[in-house]
Amino acid sequence: VDKLLFPGEAAQKTRLIPEQELRANAAEFTLSELLVCASDLRNEGRGDIQTYSPKVFIPLTHLCRDVCHYCTFSRPPVKGEAPYMSPEEVLGIARAGTAAGCREALFTLGDKPELRYRV
Repeated sequence: VDKLLFPGEAAQKTRLIPEQELRANAAEFTLSELLVCASDLRNEGRGDIQTYSPKVFIPLTHLCRDVCHYCTFSRPPVKGEAPYMSPEEVLGIARAGTAAGCREALFTLGDKPELRYRV
């Protein structure tokens, strides 16, 4: 990869390449050559190993000010239903995740629901 992007330079694998320098050198190569370089860099850094980290999903609220039509997460408030999870509910999900072998938690919430809803 270093030969392709930096002809004549010694390999400097830990050096960050400034965007301007990268653009100047990248223009000399075809997209196909650059894609091969990107693939090689990825494989050199990570190889073909894929990892998975089991995590628990904790939706603190389903409320959101936005109306994104692709989103399946957001929903309006439901009468009689708490708009936010209680600390006890959060801890219950976290503990169940720990018991199932999860070591990470993904906390989700909508974007500034207080601007759209009075709950």
